[in-house]
Amino acid sequence: KQVLTCFPEAVPIGIQFACGEVVLKPEWSYELVPGDKVIVIAEDNDSYSAKEPLDFDPGDPPPLKPPVNVQEKMLLCGWRCDIRDVLEMLDKIVVKGSEAHIMTHYLAPELRNQSLLEDGLDVNTLKNLKVIHHFGNTSVRRKLAALPIAEFTACMIFADEAFQMDTLHADSHSLATLLLMRDLQRKHTSKDRRSKMRFDNDKLAELNGTGEAMCPMICEIMDPHTQKTISHNPHLSN
Repeated sequence: KQVLTCFPEAVPIGIQFACGEVVLKPEWSYELVPGDKVIVIAEDNDSYSAKEPLDFDPGDPPPLKPPVNVQEKMLLCGWRCDIRDVLEMLDKIVVKGSEAHIMTHYLAPELRNQSLLEDGLDVNTLKNLKVIHHFGNTSVRRKLAALPIAEFTACMIFADEAFQMDTLHADSHSLATLLLMRDLQRKHTSKDRRSKMRFDNDKLAELNGTGEAMCPMICEIMDPHTQKTISHNPHLSN
């Protein structure tokens, strides 16, 4: 413990024993012996030096708050060939009672569960996630506006399988969906809605980088030229 207070200009993180073995975050009870070396993080190799250990009372640690598990209500725009893997992964990480709303015009809702079953996924075996299907082109405003936009906690926009042979078409469709979703979200952002959101507004604004309380979004872009264009556009990259 004393080693931590001997380097005011550096942060000790481990020890290299005399035998050459390196251990990060060693036991508190370990006592240094001749030949041991302290591993630190510092600005430079000559920007710090060992000092006399300080004697101080760090006080009590802050109370540990248990993580709050919240049911998710996610919107998945588009239908990927590996949508089965996406749903299986989501089922493993979300809280029981979460929902995944899928909207696409590529496959009719009554055929999707059968398609997933042929790929090896029976949606009835999902333990935490409930899959809800919607039909419609996600780049059409009236189709998206019919969904409960204000209730979604996250959104993923995939390159729809309907455009898998044309990456530029797929990207333009994804970007149109992204911009339309953000516009609809802004119009749903009111004082009444903010008070009902499951997430803290400040945290949401920090996550999406826009300064507005909107759910995080992930948009799949396939063409590298489109990716480069987006990276230089703050409005789209956020």
